[in-house]
Amino acid sequence: MTATGLPSGSGADTVTDPSSAPDHEDPSPASPGAVESSIPTTELPAVTVESRSPTVADPAAPPDESPLDRDSIDSPGTSDLASTPESVPTASIPPASTTDVPAPVVPSEAVSFEAVSSEAVSSEAAQPVVRRRRASGSSPSKTPRRRRSRLIALQVATSFVFIALVVGLAWVGYTASRRITAGENLDVRDPNEPNYVAEVKPTPVDLVAFTGPDNRLAAAAVVTAGAGGKGGTVVPIPADVASVGAGGQVGVPMGTELDQGGIDQLRTAIGDQLTFGFSGADVVSAETLESLANVAGPITIALPDNLTEAGADGGPDQVRYRAGELTLQPAEVAPFLAFKGLGEPVSNQALRAQSLLEALLNGLKGKDLTSLSSGDSGDGGFLGLLPDLVAGDMVFDQAPLSETLLPDTGWKATVVDGKALPSFVGRVVPFPTSSSPGQRARVRLLNGTTDKEATQRLAPKVVGAGGEIALIGNADSLDEPTSRVEYAIAEAKPAAEAIAAALGINATRAGSELGSVDVNVIVGKDLAS
Repeated sequence: MTATGLPSGSGADTVTDPSSAPDHEDPSPASPGAVESSIPTTELPAVTVESRSPTVADPAAPPDESPLDRDSIDSPGTSDLASTPESVPTASIPPASTTDVPAPVVPSEAVSFEAVSSEAVSSEAAQPVVRRRRASGSSPSKTPRRRRSRLIALQVATSFVFIALVVGLAWVGYTASRRITAGENLDVRDPNEPNYVAEVKPTPVDLVAFTGPDNRLAAAAVVTAGAGGKGGTVVPIPADVASVGAGGQVGVPMGTELDQGGIDQLRTAIGDQLTFGFSGADVVSAETLESLANVAGPITIALPDNLTEAGADGGPDQVRYRAGELTLQPAEVAPFLAFKGLGEPVSNQALRAQSLLEALLNGLKGKDLTSLSSGDSGDGGFLGLLPDLVAGDMVFDQAPLSETLLPDTGWKATVVDGKALPSFVGRVVPFPTSSSPGQRARVRLLNGTTDKEATQRLAPKVVGAGGEIALIGNADSLDEPTSRVEYAIAEAKPAAEAIAAALGINATRAGSELGSVDVNVIVGKDLAS
């Protein structure tokens, strides 16, 4: 088959040896490449091919929509056309409806074609054809560009919306923080003005569990921070103090709580009994206690009574520690703290632990504590707070304890005295938090008078009655004649009534929601005087 009308140097070659021709994946008769084969073929009508330079096309003329003109340029079979960079020959065939070009004759069964391999067409040869075809004025479809433009516009719009949301949330958080820390009315900055409300910083409270040589609980201690973070209060809790459930049922001792669930279970158990939560908890081993005693020096305390223990092999009881002045070497501190004398009341164990801790901590005042390790806790724990504790005034107190008879046993258990607990908590932990959700009612304490100390005087009563003072400040008027205790929901009524009873007034239903608190307490002139 021959192609006529191709100009000289157009890149059309004649292949005479079928074995030397590369494989062709698309042996289309309309391909501009003319191939002459020695294999017998059925004669096809000649197709006239005219050379058309892309530079002489009329820009105003509509693009040629002929399938051959559009598709044959990008066909892998046009490698011969790419070899002529000066002009790109294109095939022009009139529409199929015309009679100038008869339908092609289908090759007979004896005819076979050697396919030209697509690998024979190099990418370097094909790329110029595509570029020159686009340069001829027949631009590719604009649909992908429009879709990309729409996608970019959508992405830009989405980004602006996201940025606006982030800025909005940041502004909401900022205004909320200002409302909590500087007053619910953002225009109020003066603590002496009405409507000023500030968030209360809870009192830092740590739980320390001292263990004996057997790694069991010797005694626990509640440690609260003093004014300005220096000094504080230390309250020992003996290991034999038992827990009491919600129904009044006596549970296991605190030592067993530590054995069963570690420091976390002990923290929860003591927090439930004392009705406040802890900001930290740590276990101090016998070795760490000994290292503290090494820094403090020999520990000297006074014993009011002999401490005895059972004799060997059923013999008479033996005196382990005699009454009077007792000096303990560093290695003897932990065993002494863990010792329980025969018949020694738990309340006496608490007093003895208090004497020991008081002598130990006072002995650390003014000493170089840099030699101490970070302690048994990953965050420093008790040894981390120790420098600030011994740097100020320390108060050593006792938790209220009482004995209760165990049903059907005749045995007595030592538990926290619930009746004396309110005054203890108000004295030791001015602003407590809840040990568990709902343990304490969140309170907003407002001063409705010009007496600046009114709320401070009443805060211990509110705390002792089960309140957690979350917000404190001034009422909308500083001329309130009577005090009020308000609650908004029925679930908060018992807590409001307990607080009102501690203040000597009645609780009332609030006319509106109370926001983040359960109870509102407004101090009037009747309680401020």
